[in-house]
Amino acid sequence: MKTFLKSTAIATIMALPNMANADWSGFYTGVEIGGIDGAPVGGAFAGAQYQLWAFVAGIEISYDTLLGDTNNGAPSGLDYFSVGYRLGWAFDEVLGYLGVAGSSTDTEDTDLFDIQAVFELGFDYRYTDTLTVGVQYKSNVSILQFSEDDDTSIDGLSLRVAYQF
Repeated sequence: MKTFLKSTAIATIMALPNMANADWSGFYTGVEIGGIDGAPVGGAFAGAQYQLWAFVAGIEISYDTLLGDTNNGAPSGLDYFSVGYRLGWAFDEVLGYLGVAGSSTDTEDTDLFDIQAVFELGFDYRYTDTLTVGVQYKSNVSILQFSEDDDTSIDGLSLRVAYQF
């Protein structure tokens, strides 16, 4: 029985490279548009990732800005800059991933500045060899808060388009 289990485990691991025919390794850059707590948001991102079998790991930087006021009172023009890592699993042309990042929030008003943890869940679809489209959910949770606002969490959903080179 142990031999059978070992053989099955080895066969499964050997089959992993065949599960992900698309290569998600490389550098990418793109734009996103979506909403955060009832306000439109737009931004840009860039990153690099490496694929080993179906497992994908990478790092990403992003910049987002609010294009309107949110339901919780955050003003238009609020900027988010984040740096973090992504871990995912490729299923051929689809990449599902989780990410964790650190983020800072700032405006021209010095009374609004927060340091946040950002948790991400997303799916990307490889439309062509170099073009991907995706959807991403982000939840920003304040770690160190210098603003007068008592809200400690901001959630958002965005559509993303990226060019991989």
